[in-house]
Amino acid sequence: MTKGGQRYYLAYDQVGTLRAVTDASGNAVKRIGYDTFGNVISDSNTAFAVPFGFAGGLYDADTGLIRFGYRDYDPDTGRWTAKDPIGFAGGDTDLYGYCLGDPINWIDPDGLEDIPGKLIGKKGGVTIEHYGSADHGPAHAHVKGQGTETKIGPKGHPLKRQPPLSHRQKQAVEAYRKEIRKELNKLGRAYMRIFKNAQGPFMFEWQKDYMDYINKGYPTDLDSYYLDENGRLKYKSPCI
Repeated sequence: MTKGGQRYYLAYDQVGTLRAVTDASGNAVKRIGYDTFGNVISDSNTAFAVPFGFAGGLYDADTGLIRFGYRDYDPDTGRWTAKDPIGFAGGDTDLYGYCLGDPINWIDPDGLEDIPGKLIGKKGGVTIEHYGSADHGPAHAHVKGQGTETKIGPKGHPLKRQPPLSHRQKQAVEAYRKEIRKELNKLGRAYMRIFKNAQGPFMFEWQKDYMDYINKGYPTDLDSYYLDENGRLKYKSPCI
């Protein structure tokens, strides 16, 4: 991220929540603490504003809500402000409920369907996990331990140009094959809803707007932009 002409690096937790910002030298510029449902409980540098909010959403300072793809989330209540647009197909009987009441382990990157935030399974020293909104497409899981780390798709096979699974890793993948397929298919549907047929990193619409502006030669400083009523990022013209 570039802000005020300086480059900064962002650190996220297991559900994609921004936790720390460092400068190019590795010095901590900002640390943010949250409660379970996304309320900010500590901020070491409130003057250094960053729009990235809880679970990878966009923080709206005017309303205190977190904007996701299809709905706004209210950390004060721990609930969405609107019903799930796809109804019970989203996986929750509470249409206003957020991540089945478990925001530590689950994410909902576009406001439609709950997805486990990281760990899919663990067996014999092998861990299978995915990083949700903090990772890139296509939908994949990371297999770590008892061999070289590799990335696998919904069917449990390594992605192209990825190392093969070791014997122990194959055993772990086989043990969690059903869970891998289920959760990565969910993640894949979330990618498709946000990107349609676009390629590249997994981002929210406002993040895509930002990259589009940058590619057209607009300023990289986030202070040069604002969020409109539709949750899209707009460049501040000189008259604003």
